[in-house]
Amino acid sequence: ALRKLGRMDEALDPLRKAVEADPTNGAMRRDLANLLLTRGHAGEGVGHLKTLLGQTPGDPDLRITLAWILSTYPDEDARDGALAVRLMEEARPEGPEQPEFLDVKAAAYAEAGRFDDAVKTARRGRELARSRRGNLEQEIAARLKLYEAKKPYRQPR
Repeated sequence: ALRKLGRMDEALDPLRKAVEADPTNGAMRRDLANLLLTRGHAGEGVGHLKTLLGQTPGDPDLRITLAWILSTYPDEDARDGALAVRLMEEARPEGPEQPEFLDVKAAAYAEAGRFDDAVKTARRGRELARSRRGNLEQEIAARLKLYEAKKPYRQPR
């Protein structure tokens, strides 16, 4: 209710207590992690996502979401390039190769300092994104320029 009223900071403690009371409730833990990340509590939010990953290790969407945060989050205490690369290399999305997946994988490589892999992966993602509507191709192209300059991508604050 507090979140619906826009009182995000006030919603943190009740949500923390709810997760503490029911630690296996994945949806509630994910909500808490997302709220923590948006309210500037990156380390704690990432911690909850890691716990959730331990509870649901086969969830490819969670792996990709966590890898994106670990690779691109503006706060240093939330980033872990080595873990992000491991998550992306172990992720097995169904179906054909997707540009969104490659975009996250390239960001993980860049955060880990593997810029050659980041460039190669981003180029493949950009190529696949060309046939799509929207801005994904341009977004990947902008990140590709960073990787070519040996710089990782950071989400805006």
